[in-house]
Amino acid sequence: MSSGQHRPLHEQLRAVRLKPTTARLAAKKPQPVRGLVADAHDDVITDAAFSYDGTRLATGSADGYVNIFDLVDGRWIRSQKRPELGSAVSKLAWAHPYYGQLIACAGYRGHLSIFAEEPGAELQQGQMTWAARMDFSDTHAITDLRFAPQQLGLILVACYADGFVRFLKAEAPFEPVEWRVVVSANLRGSGVPTVDWCERRTWDYVMALGAREGDHGVRLYHYDQESLELDMAEKVQAEPATSIAFAPAMGRSYLLLAVAMPDGVVRVHKIHKVRIKGAPPKYRPELIFDRHLHKGM
Repeated sequence: MSSGQHRPLHEQLRAVRLKPTTARLAAKKPQPVRGLVADAHDDVITDAAFSYDGTRLATGSADGYVNIFDLVDGRWIRSQKRPELGSAVSKLAWAHPYYGQLIACAGYRGHLSIFAEEPGAELQQGQMTWAARMDFSDTHAITDLRFAPQQLGLILVACYADGFVRFLKAEAPFEPVEWRVVVSANLRGSGVPTVDWCERRTWDYVMALGAREGDHGVRLYHYDQESLELDMAEKVQAEPATSIAFAPAMGRSYLLLAVAMPDGVVRVHKIHKVRIKGAPPKYRPELIFDRHLHKGM
């Protein structure tokens, strides 16, 4: 045993050479955060949406601007900034790329615009050319926005604060200049509806609509392409909802629908499809998760 091991502990500690880690760390320059988009807006960002392939990002803000960013060499470069809505932006939605690069922008004053990237436009000095393809105005705020599944055509669903849900369809999907309202349904004046589509063809592209007030709650609907009507298929829950979302199918034989509620409760419903010979399919919701996760509004 060496003599150094018999020295008092304080002498052993004094002999230890401490590395100057503090000085070395202070000398390091801060590295830029990869993926960070700094100073995108001058006010609160109210919504953000990725394109289908994840290479484009749209952001909307209370400053009334819509920004479009492109992923170039690992960095997000702003290619467009538009002050089109004349009010704070409420919702953004990308169309399926089958119909080209289309984005819908909605405002709290009821203004709705759809922009399309012009053919042959290329990134040049941080700017790209986007042209307005549709402008639609209403007196009530738009609370949610979704494009229908690709196979149903170029259809945009807009939800309004007065409880109305409107389906706008492009007459010529690849030249989306002319749009018309094909469905205008009132959810019993329930207000602030929210929407999501199921993308599965085997489920007949069922959609879910939720309302924050009234007795509508959350319900499943079918959109009939021939009659241009919205048919109620099943009531999932009677309680109100502020946001709803289907989970990706992932080969499951059932659907998962998440529901956020005004009182801070989050629920997940398992939706089973029941086939009846000679009759339209029925849906049987099963509550599998119900927990108070947030403070209520």
